[in-house]
Amino acid sequence: MPDYPVFDPGVVDAIVGATPSWLAHLVVALTYLGSIYVVVPALVVGYWLAPARRAAWPPVALGYYGLVAVAKAIASTPRPDAGPPVGVDAAPAALEPVYAGALVLDSGAFPSGHTLAATLLAGLFVLDGRVGRRRQRLLVATPFVALVAATRLVLGVHYPVDLLGGLALGIGVLAVVRLLRGSASGPAVLFALAAGLGLAAAWTLPPSALAWSAEAVVLGGSAGGLVAWWWLQRATATPSGAGPAPRLVLAPGLVTLGLAAAHLVVPHPLLTVALAAVATGGAVLAPWVRRG
Repeated sequence: MPDYPVFDPGVVDAIVGATPSWLAHLVVALTYLGSIYVVVPALVVGYWLAPARRAAWPPVALGYYGLVAVAKAIASTPRPDAGPPVGVDAAPAALEPVYAGALVLDSGAFPSGHTLAATLLAGLFVLDGRVGRRRQRLLVATPFVALVAATRLVLGVHYPVDLLGGLALGIGVLAVVRLLRGSASGPAVLFALAAGLGLAAAWTLPPSALAWSAEAVVLGGSAGGLVAWWWLQRATATPSGAGPAPRLVLAPGLVTLGLAAAHLVVPHPLLTVALAAVATGGAVLAPWVRRG
């Protein structure tokens, strides 16, 4: 590797070595701010609270993972050799899965998925938030992204260049979102792009690994979201401008439960895709349900 700080393993070694164990335990918790367990639910709930203003959020939530999977497959770079400043064995028994999720990783290093996710969440908050002015939201969003990125470095799971790559990809996605803002077809285009990324990500896995995989969820969820948004645009374009009836959202919920039950008995990639498609379609339609 070139002799620059962004590539130098010594930088990671020095940071990990200087991190006290008490701080490392805190960092394990903070790093989850950039995980799919926080970012994806936050984007979905944010969409539900203001669906017209934040229509781009669901496809971004799906496309994010597809983009990370494809980028990591292309780059295929190893993670730093430095061990984390705290091990899974130092965690309380009940929290060992949490620590393992943050420290035991089998994916490539570049780009940092946590940094990318944090950039998207923070950027969408800046673009579509309703609290304060945009400049004020930016003042909150910037340290949030920096904090998440720093946790990945402190835990010894990324090089600095991985963090820069995640940041750059996130800014690129946000630029596309901003370009499509105000267009009625914007969310559909984003769902289609997310589906393409999901298909490309699924292509990197053997068929036997696709059942219950996030790649299959991205593919199915994006397709289901695209269909739901297309139907929603047609429904709200009628003279009444009415959204879907409650039963049209209840139906996907019931089908989702049925598919989930079948999937538990016979795991299959097609069931994963179908399950994600129906669940995402229902989630997209939910905030538009007619009332009264």
